[in-house]
Amino acid sequence: MHVPVSCEGCGGDLTDGELVSEEARQVFDLPPVRLVVTEHRSQRRRCGCGHVTSADFSAGVGAPA
Repeated sequence: MHVPVSCEGCGGDLTDGELVSEEARQVFDLPPVRLVVTEHRSQRRRCGCGHVTSADFSAGVGAPA
């Protein structure tokens, strides 16, 4: 609550002054954003026959950063 203590016109004390109206305002604070990075690695392995096979990435892991 913000209360004026003295009159802007004459400087008089407003402690017992009549309340005429109020105005409300809000301040919205967002929490800090915290970036979380999870690295995914796909291995490629060579079989005894010479063929190289790659593991698939999980769904949603589409491109390197």
